[in-house]
Amino acid sequence: MSFQGEVHSFKNKTMKRMEQIRRGTILQLFKDVSRDTPVAKGLLRGNWQTAIGQPKNSIIERKDKAGTQVEAEISGNLGEYGDTIHLTNNLPYAKVAEYGEWNGPTALVTAKGFSRKASKGMMRKNAIRFNKLLAKRVKSTQIR
Repeated sequence: MSFQGEVHSFKNKTMKRMEQIRRGTILQLFKDVSRDTPVAKGLLRGNWQTAIGQPKNSIIERKDKAGTQVEAEISGNLGEYGDTIHLTNNLPYAKVAEYGEWNGPTALVTAKGFSRKASKGMMRKNAIRFNKLLAKRVKSTQIR
């Protein structure tokens, strides 16, 4: 193979690896956020929505206790290299589940105002561990 061919092959392999890392990291991050979402009736977990370019601002009436519908949406909506991918939850009590509320009349809070399941949030907790998730994905993704 010529030098130019080797460079071209290296470029193709590198781009393929970058795309696998990008898609795998986004997929895992968004799934982790969904899985860390407290579930009472399934509406909060079911309202996670993905979008490319602009975040969604709607509320959907999707009960998804197991998160299977949300995970299917996430898997099918990862965009391409260079796209901005958004994960949003527009239910009014999503903020309560994330940050707690001292006097909230919702079943998601404890006496101290935080979710029983997500006392460290859903998004914040996973944003903090993003670099570890990315490093793990980089280490485990190999192109032959």
